[in-house]
Amino acid sequence: MFKKVWDNIEIILITLSMLLAMFTIGLMVGVHVSSNTIEELSNDNIVKERTIQEQKERIRELQMFKQLKEIYG
Repeated sequence: MFKKVWDNIEIILITLSMLLAMFTIGLMVGVHVSSNTIEELSNDNIVKERTIQEQKERIRELQMFKQLKEIYG
């Protein structure tokens, strides 16, 4: 049994190194894709936050105009 494993040690090591290489490449690709996705989502959130702030400011202006209209008729 041990002799059989020792005779195939080169094949076993090559197989393990290939599995490790594939895992490493998959991990690197996954990190790259997820970081791009996170960057795109954060950019979208920034744009949406700016839009929300502009809408809030516009609402404040309209409320102020409404109050002035009620005061001055």
